Amino acid sequence: MKKWNGFNILAVDGTSLQVPDTVECGKYFGLSRNQNKAQIAIASASALYDVLNDMIVDASITKFRTSEREMAKQHINTLNNKKLINNSIVIFDRGYPSYDMFDYLNDKNLFFLMRVSSSFKIAQSISSEDYILEYKIKRELKKIRVIKIKLSDDITEILVTNIYDETITPTKFKELYFLRWGIECKYKELKSSIKIEEFSGTKPIAIEQDFYASIYLSMIGTLIKNEADAAIANKSKDKDLKSEYQANRNFIIGQIFKRIIVLLVKPKLRNKMLRIILEKAIKIRSQIRPNRSCERKNKHPRKKHHHNMKACI
Repeated sequence: MKKWNGFNILAVDGTSLQVPDTVECGKYFGLSRNQNKAQIAIASASALYDVLNDMIVDASITKFRTSEREMAKQHINTLNNKKLINNSIVIFDRGYPSYDMFDYLNDKNLFFLMRVSSSFKIAQSISSEDYILEYKIKRELKKIRVIKIKLSDDITEILVTNIYDETITPTKFKELYFLRWGIECKYKELKSSIKIEEFSGTKPIAIEQDFYASIYLSMIGTLIKNEADAAIANKSKDKDLKSEYQANRNFIIGQIFKRIIVLLVKPKLRNKMLRIILEKAIKIRSQIRPNRSCERKNKHPRKKHHHNMKACI
């Protein structure tokens, strides 16, 4: 398993999923209103993700506007391995920080790194780039490490953590927080490549089944890609290549879709099919382009998925 400075790196994030716009889904999952007061059925989803090993540790779909913090706690409660808990760092975005969340994670003996907004009280009182802040909650003295990282002349990123090891510098924390982007890429895969929002039915039970089936397909793709990446790296280690290469994730997912029925219902052919996909994945490679960044595009209208557009497997 890949690690960062000896730690497993997990990230938590939530997202919204457009579900079939029926009365039943609206009652079960909830409704979202736009600026024109038009209503559409929406569900909330969340995941705990191992960003270095591309593994979804836990995922859930539930009612719209369910607290992201509560969903995060449910994910963490599924971690029963004490060795994993004590050797993991969980990364959170700006929607998660709270004193209650700090206490919860400390009680779980789990290291965390969170980004906080500039309006957070902890951030307003600190001028140093690396500072151990002590504060009182209900007459109990507690502490948190506050790190300020200047990204540009106009943007300063503020991180809080319960990791007090001075050998982990602000520069390393910047590198660590950047790893959180992996969960955003995983959601892109689920929505764009696997088309998790293209549900095959209109009932809530069908939506939940499709959701977890999509997670399952993503995990199969991950296992194949990890093996293919290892084989590509082994073949390239003695070659003087200008760039590094990896297996093409979309190609692997497409191959799984073509053979998923055989993989599920014909156990005798399963190993053969997996070998075929693996051999093809090793040949169909993509160049790795490190340190790429793109500006966020303006949001598009939300209505773009329809339950009757599900691709036939």
